[in-house]
Amino acid sequence: MENLKINIENKELKVLFEIEDSKYGNVKKCLSENRIVYVIQNNIIEDNEIIDELEIKYGFMIPNELKNIIY
Repeated sequence: MENLKINIENKELKVLFEIEDSKYGNVKKCLSENRIVYVIQNNIIEDNEIIDELEIKYGFMIPNELKNIIY
């Protein structure tokens, strides 16, 4: 999936990776203009409950003490 880009809602997104979730199906974690977004069924997800659920379920959450560290 090297350098895979998709266009959704008139935005070019770089796909970081895809997972198959039992509840949501195919979920893509993407980079859009220096912001991480999730795409489910060709829609950018903005519902924080779904985003938090996915980040907790798959261990994507960054601990608060590391959020402002640039490396």
